[in-house]
Formats: sequence, structure tokens, C-alpha cells
Amino acid sequence: YGGYLWNQYGIEAGYYDLGTYEVMQGASKSDDFKVSAATVSGVIAIPLGSSVTLNGKLGIAFTSVKYRCYPAVVSCASTPDTNESDIAAIFGAGIGWRPVRNITLRADLESIGEVSHAAGLNTGLYPYTVLSISGQVNF
Repeated sequence: YGGYLWNQYGIEAGYYDLGTYEVMQGASKSDDFKVSAATVSGVIAIPLGSSVTLNGKLGIAFTSVKYRCYPAVVSCASTPDTNESDIAAIFGAGIGWRPVRNITLRADLESIGEVSHAAGLNTGLYPYTVLSISGQVNF
């Protein structure tokens, strides 16, 4: 992620690789989903002392879900390959610790809500929760 913080308010942009999920038929992979999101968020860093902050985040996630069916394993007539793009909310909270002036270590728990998945005509909405541990260089 990258961003800018003015006093205690700021903006962040980020990218999340939310994983590849495989569907197995016996020992063979029949389907998979690849999920990712690009985000833009407003952030707040509330000081809890000279070196600790409580962080909050609220923004939008531009999600991408790619579904692939493997016809060598199953019939893909009713579930052709699908690329689904959508918009979801992202929110989160965490804590930051600044051990030295220009370095902050962060732990954030974030939720990307209701990501649209499609496999052919079958659709569903699924939330994602991410725990991130990161280092931040402050200029």
C-alpha cells in the first residue's frame, strides 16, 4: 500500500491478492477462482501516546474474480470461464507503533465486504477478512 497522512487524517491506496481457491474432483482440479482487489481508503491515526496510534480505515475496493473451469475433468457447458469485476466496501482497524521517528510498524484487521463471485450463471457474494502486518516508512 501507499498513502499520505496529514496530521492524523490521510488517504491510502492498496492492492490485495486474496488468493486462488481450487475445487477438486477426486485428485484432479476441476475449477478455480482467483480473487484480488485494488482499494482507495480514507484513514485516521488517533494518537494513544507518543509512539502508539489506533488506526481506522474506510473506503472502496475494486474487486476482480476470475473463474476457470477445466473441461478435461468436468463438463463446463453450464459454467464457462467468467471474469467478474465489482465494487465493495473496505473498512478496518488496527494499531501502529513507531519505534523510531521515520518507521511505523502496523497490524490491521480489514474487511472487504460482499465480493461478487460468478461461475457461469451461478453467482454469490462473499466477504473477505484480512490481517496485515506491515512496515511503514514516514517521510
